Amino acid sequence: MHQLLDFICDFSTDDQVYLTAHTTSGRRLELFWRRDDRHRWRVVSTDGAVDLRLPREQVLPELSGLGVEMGPLGQALSSLAASQIAHADAVLHAARRYLGSQHLQQSVASHRDFLGQISEAVRDVTDVTDMNEGPPALRVVDGGGRTTGTRRDHLTLT
Repeated sequence: MHQLLDFICDFSTDDQVYLTAHTTSGRRLELFWRRDDRHRWRVVSTDGAVDLRLPREQVLPELSGLGVEMGPLGQALSSLAASQIAHADAVLHAARRYLGSQHLQQSVASHRDFLGQISEAVRDVTDVTDMNEGPPALRVVDGGGRTTGTRRDHLTLT
């Protein structure tokens, strides 16, 4: 279930998510996730007894501690991930139809090349000599709505 939560937090195209969960004692919890919130997850019980703001790492342990029925919650997270995957598939299908396979393949290759350049720059800066752990893990983070005028393909190490 951790992978589902990580997938949603890292790759959801939605700015916010709403789920409900129930505890074994019958309490109903509402789960809110917001991309722009530092703690991202808020868990509130409908009876007002629970009101938590949690980072991703604490969500599942806290829910388990509250007695949440994890099976139905896992199904809800899985459905949410499936809808994100279906959306990504639709975008790829539309890109192939409107722009052509060659453009799509070039875009993906360009993006992978860019990530490779960033990984290499991170290795150079951090002086990673033992690559047994693999390359640095990269993920997209929220930039807070800021934009840059920097041109593409001009990555330099400063």
